[in-house]
Amino acid sequence: MKVPQILSCIVLAAGVQMAATALALDFRVETDVFLGTEKDPIAENLTLFSDGQVYDFLLSGSPEITIYDPSRGQFKLLDTERKLRSSVSTQHLLEMLEGMESHIVKGNDTFLRAMVNPKFETKVEEFDDNGETRVRITMSSKEITYKVVGERPQHAEAVHAYRQFADYFSRFNAVRLGGLPPGARLALDQALAERSLIPIEIERTDSAPGRKLEVKSRHLINWILSKQDRQRITEAGNYLAEFKELDFDEHRLMPPVKTASKSTGSRR
Repeated sequence: MKVPQILSCIVLAAGVQMAATALALDFRVETDVFLGTEKDPIAENLTLFSDGQVYDFLLSGSPEITIYDPSRGQFKLLDTERKLRSSVSTQHLLEMLEGMESHIVKGNDTFLRAMVNPKFETKVEEFDDNGETRVRITMSSKEITYKVVGERPQHAEAVHAYRQFADYFSRFNAVRLGGLPPGARLALDQALAERSLIPIEIERTDSAPGRKLEVKSRHLINWILSKQDRQRITEAGNYLAEFKELDFDEHRLMPPVKTASKSTGSRR
């Protein structure tokens, strides 16, 4: 086994023990994603933390459900349009990502190389928002700029739960069709966790050669799951039993199904 793989196993084993307690907390995060100055969201997600697992529902575009189980070190992907399911271990994700990034750093795409290991300058400031203390973090490099507003949650253990999910979700999305290296998001997650924050607003600007892309997201956090939330979780469990199983390496490269609703989905 390669040294990076050994280190990954050690990190993963240590993280599972911490996540087991943190993820026992139930809460929900609604996310709206906006492109540039558009007023209507291009994507909507609902993320439910419940009983040690995380359920992410893509509500716009081609609907899909992603289930993250940190205790088993596994992701499950449910394609509700094609009625397909697949699974992948977090260890296999790390191995795929290692190969992907190794290929990128040997290539000529300077933007992608910078995304593998971004070098940010970071500025942090606290401000008052209607009597609530918020923290603004600005992380900037030549290629990527983040402007983030974070809050200290009611339940401190939610910080680790959210960071654990966000880290691995960014890796999960990186190996899918059209995915990008997760280095920038991992750096942001670390900056937030070090300050005991969960993001409520994220603005990211990518400055690739010949184009500039601005994406904003808003996150609404609630510490109680609704009856409908729990029905969604039950439904996802039923899909696991009903849908046809597909190899993840085949599933991850399938293009999204075009629907009559918003055609642009976001995997954040």
